[in-house]
Order: sequence, then structure tokens, then C-alpha cells
Amino acid sequence: MAERGGARKGAGRKTKADELKANIVLKKALKSIYSNEEDEVNVIAFLKDFIKTPKGQLFTAEHLLGKPKDKVDITTLGDALQPNQITFIKSNKDD
Repeated sequence: MAERGGARKGAGRKTKADELKANIVLKKALKSIYSNEEDEVNVIAFLKDFIKTPKGQLFTAEHLLGKPKDKVDITTLGDALQPNQITFIKSNKDD
């Protein structure tokens, strides 16, 4: 029987140690790119470069101003989706 819900291996947030390790690797990479010994200076230089890109501008706007709600249009060629257009498949598996 398949597991449903509950604790699963690999699920959940990474440990604090994993986060710190990733942070150290990122700072080393920035240091090699920007050639400065101070981590804060490298992070600022990276952010200045990042904000010049379209994705960086979008990321910054979403975090400063809040991300707008996504809207999904569930029509088909202007017609509303009818219930008889949806087919449900019943599983033969025992639950």
C-alpha cells in the first residue's frame, strides 16, 4: 500500500547545516567572480548586476511590491468549459 502523508525520507526543509554549507559555497563563488575579500561587497556587486537583468527586475519588484495574483482562464476558445467535457477515470487499486 502506498504511503500517504506523514513524514517521508527527503521531505521537508533542509537542515541548518545544509543551508550554511550552501551559503559558504555561494560566497566562495562570488569571491572568485568579484575578486573582493569582503562577502558583503561581493553580494552587493552581484545584486547590482542581477537587478540589471529582466529576471532580476521582476524578482525585485515582486519582493518589494508584492507579487500579483496569478489568474487562470479556464475557457476553451472563448466558450466556458462544460462539465460533460471532463472525464473522470476510476482507479482499480484498493485503497
